[in-house]
Amino acid sequence: MIPRVADPDLFDSIAAERSERMHAAVRARARDPATSHAAARRAAVIVSEHEGRILYALRYGGPGTSYDIADRCIGMTQVQVARRMGELETAGRVKRTGRQLPGKTGRACDEWAVN
Repeated sequence: MIPRVADPDLFDSIAAERSERMHAAVRARARDPATSHAAARRAAVIVSEHEGRILYALRYGGPGTSYDIADRCIGMTQVQVARRMGELETAGRVKRTGRQLPGKTGRACDEWAVN
């Protein structure tokens, strides 16, 4: 059993691997106020931390659905995990295993693994 993921510092090395793609995706418009630019920078850091936590949970806990991954990441919800999976898949960091497993609601959920 792996430890549940709580400490964001644990993910510095994973977060450091993030490409400029992430920072380009979360931007404020040039004409936006300084507060919007600051919020965009904070959002980029949060997304990077979330992605690092998800990758850690998959690397050390094995494949899982967004519900499984959220259960391994203290303080993250299934919705937060699910929102990051598409971005991680596009970046080539995770892949769908081809299996669909029942989620907590009984609906089919994709199973994810580190790519």
